This record gives sequence, C-alpha cells and structure tokens, in this order.
Amino acid sequence: MGDGTILTTICDLNEGRVHLFFYHDYTHQVQFRLSDELAKGDHVIEIASLFTTNAEFQNLVDFKTPMNSPTMDAIVRIFLGLFFVSAVVFVFSYLRKRATAKFSLVKLLLAALSLILMYYMFVLGTNNGVYYFPEPYQDYAFSTLNVAASIPFLMILIIIPLIVVNRKVRVSAAWGFVPKWMLTLIKWFT
Repeated sequence: MGDGTILTTICDLNEGRVHLFFYHDYTHQVQFRLSDELAKGDHVIEIASLFTTNAEFQNLVDFKTPMNSPTMDAIVRIFLGLFFVSAVVFVFSYLRKRATAKFSLVKLLLAALSLILMYYMFVLGTNNGVYYFPEPYQDYAFSTLNVAASIPFLMILIIIPLIVVNRKVRVSAAWGFVPKWMLTLIKWFT
C-alpha cells in the first residue's frame, strides 16, 4: 500500500508557489500560486480530482477493512459476540459440572482462548493499522498490539489439539449439547 504518504507538498516561499504531488507519483505535479488561491477566499479543492488516475492509490481506496466495509465490520462484530458467548458458556459449564465432567479443565482453557480471540476481534475491528503494515504487526512501542499480532500463530499451534479434544468430547457424553457445539464452532472458526 505504499509508504502511507498520500500528499506531498513542496512550498517555494520565494516565488509564493506550492507544488503538490499525489500518492508517490513525483512525475506529475500541480502548482498553485499562493496569492491567487488566497484571493479566492475560503474554498475547498478535492486534491484527488487534480491528478490523473493512480492505480496504486485506487488499490488503497478499494482495500477493505472493517473501518470502511460494513460487511467486514459486521463479520468482526459477529465473531466478537460468538467468542464472548462461548467464554461465558464454558465458564458456566465448568462451574456447574467441574467435578463430574471429563475434560473439565479444557473448558477453562477454552474460555481463556475465547477471551483471547475476543480481544483479537476487538483489535481487528478498531485498529486500522494492522491491515496496512506487514505481518506480524509491530507497534512503534511494545504494546498489547504486538502480543495480539501473534494470536494467529498461536492458533496454528493449537488447532491440532483442538481437533483431538473436539473428537474426544463429541464421542463421550460428558459435556452438554451447548458446550459441545461451542467447542466445534470455535474449532472451525479459528
């Protein structure tokens, strides 16, 4: 997506001119005489319309994130809700039958995993930067975003054990209907 610089301005104060370059294209420029623009009074100019079509900029405009796509935003919100509900289901299921159920500690681990994935969905829904920078995303200062960037790699490591546990839980009658299906949903959506 380029280096993030959409507009470059070079001001020649001696001549009273402003030179504009648009989205990394330094072969085409638009010049403004400062005195002419000030004489027009308050006005607005759509910068993109001053330049020819730029394919790289169009790729940026067409790039979909939850911030600019209602469909992606809805998907992220649905998954956030799914992971919240699954965390609640696993905690309550553990508390209700912790002594009698097989794999009861797995429910606590799944609740923790659901909370981690819920946080990841929150990051994907609120931080636009994670879509435009290389993987894994690194914040300029170490933060929870750096930790969140490693969650997909964690899921790669945990998917095989999840499949094995899911198979064992589905065969046994130790878990109720809802926790059993929540485990299957989490396994398939991670």
